Amino acid sequence: MQQLADDLPSRLALGDLVPTLLDVLSTTPDPDAALVGFCRYVAARTPQGRVRSRVQADPRLLDILLQILGTSPFLSEILIRNPEYLYWLRQRLDAPPPDRVDHDTELDRLLDNAQGVEQQVNVLKRFQRREMLGVAARDLFRMLNRESLTTTTTQLSNLADTIVDRTLRIAAAEATVKLGPLPGRFAVIGMGKLGGGDLNYSSDIDLIYVYDASDEEAGAAHGRYQKLGRRLTSLLSDHTAEGYLYRVDMRLRPMGQGGNLDVRAVRAPQGAGHRGDLDLGRRFVDMVTPFVYRKYLDHAAIEELARYKARADREHARHGDLDVNIKEGRGGIREVELFAQVFQLIYGGDRPTLRTGHTLTALDQLGALDFIETDVQEDLSTAYIFLRNIEHGLQAAEGQQTHSLSASARGLRALARRLGFDEIETLTAVLDRHRDRVHAIYANLFTTRRARKGWPGASCSACWPARSTTTSRDAHGSRRPARGEPGRGAAGDQGAGRGAVAGPVVLAQSPGEPAGVLIRLEKAVARAGAPAALYRTLLEDDELRRRLLIGLDAGDLFAARLAAYPELLDFLTAVDLDRDAFRAAVVAPSTR
Repeated sequence: MQQLADDLPSRLALGDLVPTLLDVLSTTPDPDAALVGFCRYVAARTPQGRVRSRVQADPRLLDILLQILGTSPFLSEILIRNPEYLYWLRQRLDAPPPDRVDHDTELDRLLDNAQGVEQQVNVLKRFQRREMLGVAARDLFRMLNRESLTTTTTQLSNLADTIVDRTLRIAAAEATVKLGPLPGRFAVIGMGKLGGGDLNYSSDIDLIYVYDASDEEAGAAHGRYQKLGRRLTSLLSDHTAEGYLYRVDMRLRPMGQGGNLDVRAVRAPQGAGHRGDLDLGRRFVDMVTPFVYRKYLDHAAIEELARYKARADREHARHGDLDVNIKEGRGGIREVELFAQVFQLIYGGDRPTLRTGHTLTALDQLGALDFIETDVQEDLSTAYIFLRNIEHGLQAAEGQQTHSLSASARGLRALARRLGFDEIETLTAVLDRHRDRVHAIYANLFTTRRARKGWPGASCSACWPARSTTTSRDAHGSRRPARGEPGRGAAGDQGAGRGAVAGPVVLAQSPGEPAGVLIRLEKAVARAGAPAALYRTLLEDDELRRRLLIGLDAGDLFAARLAAYPELLDFLTAVDLDRDAFRAAVVAPSTR
């Protein structure tokens, strides 16, 4: 403070400001940090007297400044680096939250004089920083309820959507200059929390790039869109003196990080999409929706969710942060999301209202459809809102992708005050209560499911025809089935155990020669990637089992195609099939 009072007029002005300053400081999450930040902010302005007079004349301006300085070192640096943003914030907070049209209008103005790709991207980075400051400032002065959380995540998602779109335009314009007009069409699909309009302050953005081109253009299009996709990712995620825009996660594309950066879009009906060519994006999303929300119970996907959480628990237990990680830890954000996703996978094929990437909306729909009890829906929603507000507080404070509570008492105290608690103990008591309830609901879901869908231990040999007992020895002397007979090796012991239970059903319901159907079934299931789950699905889904048996009974061609392309199983449930016509269709190619 002494630095701000180096002459008599300054001392007198500061003396007049001190009572108001102290009153506001006492309401901030971290008064010491707010005071230090205030001194730095005023010192960065010239002349300093004008700043003092303005905040003294407008108590609201002082409140905005100190609340930000006492909440987030990350946001404080943005404000100190750009002191003029304070007056912009004063106006922004009195206006409705901006939408994408507002963002586009402002960016048109800001980009008008930017020359070259580097300048244009730097404009986007400065714009993003300012808008992030605006979102966080609005968040500080709202009740931490569902409405405020939804407003915040929607604003963050709209901002990311606008930034991705503008960056794509910049990259596409650059590519056109270098390579000529781009053939076909290109779209960016937002996945994960971006796709659900539920982004955090420091989320990665999950993207998929798709393109569509005529057969004549396909050769040129693939290479050019590969380059465009890589350039777009680079512009979004590379660090420069102005920072970076977003961390981009491309692992959701086919074959993950090792796969192509773009996916050729197949012509399909219209649906919903993201940026670039919106019609292409909508068609792509509509095309893949039946493969996400399937008409049959997808045990493999459900079990993978449980395995993912178990792996995460083991990893965090190894690092010793299960109790402090409010996302991946016990009773955390992830358990609420996985709970909702299990029901979405089970019922989303028949209930379009469940097909949402927004967890709170999914919980609302599950309650409205009576798939979960009202108290479960309310408890999970309340806990999720509380946990997400903690997550936002942690990420907005440091500008980093963190989900762990501070190890210091000062950090925990600041978080508690940010959330409206006077004491750390009150915060931790409420947090523990929410996490205990979430974990109890989540654990009961999978415990109940395992008990209900449990599999009896059975010998595989009990269900195969007598001739399957013929054996030979492989090069290592291990037992193996005779050529052409059903066996255990391809699907593994666990898959064979499931097959042992499915075998009698197949034998009883095969439309033709059961032994041949069993042989083909095992070969096809072995390639499916999750044989145990598929056997379970076949037992529970009468229509899928009926259609599959028709195809397998028709001969080896259908089984070979299914083994080579397991995704064809989805096709069996995605279309209406006439039994005789379907059987004729799969038999005909093998007779030609």
